[in-house]
Amino acid sequence: MENVVIQQIVLSSVHRTLHAHHFARASSQASLVLADLLSRYLSVLTSTSAQYAEHAGRTGITAVDAFAALEEMGIPVDELKQYGQSEGAEFSQSYTVKTQRREEELLELKGQFRALLTYNPACADSLTCACCSLSRRRSQP
Repeated sequence: MENVVIQQIVLSSVHRTLHAHHFARASSQASLVLADLLSRYLSVLTSTSAQYAEHAGRTGITAVDAFAALEEMGIPVDELKQYGQSEGAEFSQSYTVKTQRREEELLELKGQFRALLTYNPACADSLTCACCSLSRRRSQP
């Protein structure tokens, strides 16, 4: 179930990005392909960041690890900073309008994340499904 939620978040990000760059429409096929590319890119970025953290002897990823991974992937931090000051600022202004419905949707989404993902240091992944951790607690005496 959490994969469906994550896929919807990625697809929503693709739609908002297309809209912010003045695309009036996009086929569902094109949106899905872009969402898949973004998902794969984020997967490579997180695994590379995790390798940097592991190499440094840490169990968690820091911003330094992410910046090093981006650098390795050919995106220098200076370039990101420049983007954030120009196009990124314009993009964020497109979505600063907050309606009551949007606020409710964001609160609901945050609640779903809290319900789906919990930190469990005993788990190898560190992130486990909340229902799995509940079932483990119930099975323990």
